[in-house]
Amino acid sequence: LPSRDRVPSTTMHILWSVFLATLATCLALDETGEFRLVERIESPSGGSGFGTVVATQDDLVVVGSPSEQAVYVYMIEDGETSLIQILRGDTTAFGSSLAICGSRILIGATQVACLYEKQSNSEEYTLTQRLIPPTTSPLFASSVTLNYAEWIAIGGGSYTTDTGTVHIYKNDANGTFDHFQTLVPSALLTGSQFGASIAMKG
Repeated sequence: LPSRDRVPSTTMHILWSVFLATLATCLALDETGEFRLVERIESPSGGSGFGTVVATQDDLVVVGSPSEQAVYVYMIEDGETSLIQILRGDTTAFGSSLAICGSRILIGATQVACLYEKQSNSEEYTLTQRLIPPTTSPLFASSVTLNYAEWIAIGGGSYTTDTGTVHIYKNDANGTFDHFQTLVPSALLTGSQFGASIAMKG
């Protein structure tokens, strides 16, 4: 296996987001052009759900462990990966969906999405808002995404009684995200799972 100090950190984050499958396994290209294992990170607490979902940005790797209602924040620096913070929720399935953008981390749990932000005078992420569905939405926060500026999108609905929905939230002048719109497809059948996977650019 290649030594970690031979793998540029910029390569490592790309492959965390694309090739991570189970636990915390990082693959990187070697000199032959093939992907090889360069690092495995075990759950600090031994949680079985560690690595269920992962999000990355620059030198940060965020790993969800919904079975223990925790999200682990790691930093990659000079080829070394270190745990810098553990975010813990009080709702079941906390960490079952994740998104990171700029100074914000959005974490999905049962019927709620928790927004964490890093303040300018702190190195830690703190909970700043809990987003809830405007109407009954059994699978609310099963998928989450956000962008740098003013938008958050959260998947929800019920895949057995409707097509699924996506709830859009907009950042107001005070920095609070308010419900803006619910996307409900009209041309899909019940059980289509609309919103099961979402992404946002910009």
